[in-house]
Amino acid sequence: MEASGRPRFGAPLPACGFAAIAVLAAWAVSADAYMYQAVVDCEYSEDLEDMVYLVKNVFNKRILCQYDSRRGSYEGYDAFGISNAEHYNDVSWKMALRRAEVDILCKYHARYYRTSTLERRVQPSVSVTMPGTSRYGAQTLVACHVMGFYPRDIKVTWLRGGAETIEGVTSTDTLANGDWSYQLHSYLELRPRQWERVSCRVQHSSLPEPLEVTWDTSVLDSKVRKVAIGVTAVVVGVAAIIVGGVYFFKKRHGGDKGYLLESWLMTPLANPLSPREVRYYEAQILSDQRLLISGTPGPGLLTSGEAGLVKYA
Repeated sequence: MEASGRPRFGAPLPACGFAAIAVLAAWAVSADAYMYQAVVDCEYSEDLEDMVYLVKNVFNKRILCQYDSRRGSYEGYDAFGISNAEHYNDVSWKMALRRAEVDILCKYHARYYRTSTLERRVQPSVSVTMPGTSRYGAQTLVACHVMGFYPRDIKVTWLRGGAETIEGVTSTDTLANGDWSYQLHSYLELRPRQWERVSCRVQHSSLPEPLEVTWDTSVLDSKVRKVAIGVTAVVVGVAAIIVGGVYFFKKRHGGDKGYLLESWLMTPLANPLSPREVRYYEAQILSDQRLLISGTPGPGLLTSGEAGLVKYA
């Protein structure tokens, strides 16, 4: 601000002490007070070489006079403005200051603005989550959260099996965080398939190459494992019951037949069988599953009381 308060027409305005005047005028004047202010403009291109520095003296929203660095002097727009412009142009230190301000004010702040805003780069943090619970084959919503990036321009896409997809995709607007950073959220609705790779790809000027974050399906995989373990346990249980039943059945009926065979072989004979004959009868029992032994008393054979029918099945 170069001056504030009620101007004295026909005389140049003072060039210093205006902050104090502005405060006093704010307390002293009424609603119909006059307002005098200065507006400083720095206009420049990308290379900062054609910097234009403007200082505008404004009275009640009307420009009285203006300094233009391209002209190197003030120019007035009415009688009071012309009077002030002529005075400022005759003040050597003021003109030297205006020329220096092109570098120390405009170019300095332009460079700082470029590095802190236009050239500032902050990489985003990206995470892919499933807001609710789901399973393979069920309708599922997957979210990609892109946080804390700068500048604002960003591109977020979804990949299924390495191929870009737009089906079922919705996104929020790019939202300002209020700290010179932004956030964006993108959603993909799908029916996940086991072994399918689902990724969120982010392209931003702060990244040397696109960033891809793959959806972690371990939650869905754990459900599959639990189901597989449950089914396996049921199958093993049923198999154990079947094997146990078969074993019990054979044990019960096979034990009786084994007892009959063993009792017959161990029964004292009037004329005991030779080891060769015993092996013969055992082989017949095992091969034919049924043995009919009959005979008359004689050497090496069963007596008539011991002769009988032995079944082995």
